[in-house]
Amino acid sequence: MKRLLPVLTLVALSGPAGAGYARAQDDRVYLRGRWDKPLQDKIVQETPKGIKLAGKPEEIPAGQVADVFYDMPRDIRYKPYQAAQERERVYLTTRKAADRRAALALALKHYQETRAALAKLAGHAAAKRHVAFKEAQVRLWQARDEGDGGKLQIALDGLKQFVAAKENRAGWQAVRALEMLAGLQIELKEFDDAGKTYQTLADLGVADDVRAEALALAAEVPRHARKPADALARVRKLLDQIPKDGPARAYAEIAQAECLAADKRLGEAVALLKKVITAAKDERLKAKAYNALGRCYLNAKPADPLNLHEARWAFLFVDLIYHQDVDEQAEALYHLAHIFGQLKEPERARECVDILLTDRRLAGAEYMLKAMREQK
Repeated sequence: MKRLLPVLTLVALSGPAGAGYARAQDDRVYLRGRWDKPLQDKIVQETPKGIKLAGKPEEIPAGQVADVFYDMPRDIRYKPYQAAQERERVYLTTRKAADRRAALALALKHYQETRAALAKLAGHAAAKRHVAFKEAQVRLWQARDEGDGGKLQIALDGLKQFVAAKENRAGWQAVRALEMLAGLQIELKEFDDAGKTYQTLADLGVADDVRAEALALAAEVPRHARKPADALARVRKLLDQIPKDGPARAYAEIAQAECLAADKRLGEAVALLKKVITAAKDERLKAKAYNALGRCYLNAKPADPLNLHEARWAFLFVDLIYHQDVDEQAEALYHLAHIFGQLKEPERARECVDILLTDRRLAGAEYMLKAMREQK
């Protein structure tokens, strides 16, 4: 598992400092896993499916967008807007908790200043939407970083307010906001609301793969409430409604496998996931199935020491082979760090954590942030 670790620097992640100042009337689109190579052009269309740039006929899928540096009047663009993004990048590159929290507090302050300045101007609808999204995102990061239940509720209300606005559902940010909202609702045990949020995402006019995954996640929500039989019934109903082959079925079968494992039917879950892995043509789907396989082994009850080794192999497949999706690789590394710790291999555990926290590709991934919050 030895490898060279890319060094994550503020220069690589910060806006103009790392990529040169944008030309007037240009937007800069940062892609997930490619922070140092933004696409710079004028955005001509934004939808829940993604972003289209003037000089590129192909659409950038919403799930591939990490951030956007929008064109706006110069006195707002470089301060406070750029200042907000730079503080956010500091948060993503700093291990010391006090420094991270200070950076987030400043990022939130600057985003609020940006929103107030933009509110005085006509137009700039896309930039206004993005700044509102960033405020909601930063509030969620703050609440989780500080372990503050009161701030979690504020973050929940902020995300609800963002996705409730019709104008906000017109952009790529709606996908990320709804995913964050559903995840937070599950964390707060608001399971019925989480199912409704996933359904809202599925009905938003998103890409086919996003819709398929949202429907599967909506069906399996009862599993999080420790009701695997209810979840299985809902997933089977979903399976009856979709084609026998194709990605949509694969997402539903991954959900079905996790429900089977939660229902203490690990053997059936493993067999189903191996079938999905063999049939999947898409590397992202393979990664999702391997990570699900690892989770099934980890969460199996009663615990079996052999399951820990099987989980390790599943997550290693994602980290070393099917690592194209940064979220899937970050999750695999997070679990591998804990598994190697349990297997009394501290050096390999530390290596996984170091990759999570220093590989620029993974900056901002949910499990990268989770690992960062766990650092002493």
